[in-house]
Amino acid sequence: RHTRFRNVTGVQTCALPISTFTINSYTLSVTAGTGGSVQTVNASGDQIAGIDCAAGATCTNSYTYGSTVRLKAVPGATYRFGSWNVGGLCAGQGATCLLTIPDSGPSVTATFVKQYLISIDTSTKGYIGGTGISCGSGAPTPTSCSTWIDTGLSKIGRAHV
Repeated sequence: RHTRFRNVTGVQTCALPISTFTINSYTLSVTAGTGGSVQTVNASGDQIAGIDCAAGATCTNSYTYGSTVRLKAVPGATYRFGSWNVGGLCAGQGATCLLTIPDSGPSVTATFVKQYLISIDTSTKGYIGGTGISCGSGAPTPTSCSTWIDTGLSKIGRAHV
């Protein structure tokens, strides 16, 4: 682009430099562990375009440097959200992670924990109590109850007959 100056001795032409800047984009890599999925969501928690990653898959999408992305880990039936990968951009956050795209190819992994339902019936006699569970053979304690237990963990309880 050239600009002409008038009202000076003679006519002079000056070339003005034009600069074009591009904000770098980086690929966000998301892995959904076995038992759940990961998706991009808005502030209300509704799914939006971007990442929609099924259990056990790795998905990618491109984002500009410095933009914020909200990811939600969604556990499947009989699973609960475990954690985001340690040391990653979402480490220490709950099932919904708000991250800012850094100047490198970021990656996050969501893990899920398998759970089992344990049911107890004490309708004939006695009661059972312990961490996360309490049921017995009369009011006000129910005669049957159930609780979820993580893979590899045990509930400490005491049975009385």
